[in-house]
Amino acid sequence: MDAQALAERETLDKTLGVRYLKAERDEVVAELAVGPRVHQPFGFLHGGATVALAESVASLGGLLHCPPGH
Repeated sequence: MDAQALAERETLDKTLGVRYLKAERDEVVAELAVGPRVHQPFGFLHGGATVALAESVASLGGLLHCPPGH
């Protein structure tokens, strides 16, 4: 899976600023810059941003293990 192609899609990941550094069958690596864009009102990282990152990375990892066409 091409990490650059993932970055160009209009998704929540793009809105949050998630960058995929590696997307292979044995490893998915992504990063999320922590700053005001993903803070909750008290200035801390929003839990929803954390969960969205985890869900996206896990989903991609699962997808990479699916047989072609599934």
